[in-house]
Amino acid sequence: MRFLRKAFAFTTTLVILLTTCLTGVYAEEHNCYAVCTAPAICNVCGEAYIGENIIHNYSNPLYAYNETSHWSECVNCGAAGSPSMHSASCMKPGICSTCGSECSLDKTEHNYDLYELEHDETKHWRVCKDCGENVVVIPHFSWCDKLGVCGDCGAPYSGPDIYHIDRSDWLYDSECHWYTCNTCGIAPEHNNHNSNCQQPGICEVCHAPYSGINVSHSIERNDYEYDSEHHWYICKNCNEKVYITDHLNCTP
Repeated sequence: MRFLRKAFAFTTTLVILLTTCLTGVYAEEHNCYAVCTAPAICNVCGEAYIGENIIHNYSNPLYAYNETSHWSECVNCGAAGSPSMHSASCMKPGICSTCGSECSLDKTEHNYDLYELEHDETKHWRVCKDCGENVVVIPHFSWCDKLGVCGDCGAPYSGPDIYHIDRSDWLYDSECHWYTCNTCGIAPEHNNHNSNCQQPGICEVCHAPYSGINVSHSIERNDYEYDSEHHWYICKNCNEKVYITDHLNCTP
């Protein structure tokens, strides 16, 4: 009798597992989900559903919005979808291009051809087809395997900004770290080691052993303390008094 009870209990548990999506065999056979109008029923197999993959209908062409963003709401249950930031075109800078609400933005979107560039001796840019403004202004640079021309627009360029294609692993000595370019063999620059107060004893860039004075801390830029002669910051990680400086036009 005791064996039959155990067998019945096992059978009941097995039935529950087989008929509840995401906890049994069905989870391996199909992508389980439910719709918001029937969140407890799997929309694939019709069995009981206890998961969080609930599908909403965001076909409503009208958007809800606030000062910074807009979003769709489900036509069935009213659930809010993922918000998107407002954006405006250069021709209507005060109106969001997506939801039509009034908005105040620091920059607007422009209509330009990505591959049509103009240039001068130091930089290149695109021209907006709608307002004529020069946009996406970028300084010239060259690749180390093709010197003499800009690596973006192809204009003649012999300046100092050279990008390297394939860099080596970090190389270092007791004070500095650097890498060499595997294409041209040049080591572009050497930089001093710097450790972090949370991981003293190693450089936070190249991970070489380092116990020098260059240590970075986490501070709030305007949250300083001071006395009659100096001001300083308190590191948020180690609570150390750091960056102690004499007063120079400092307003307490």
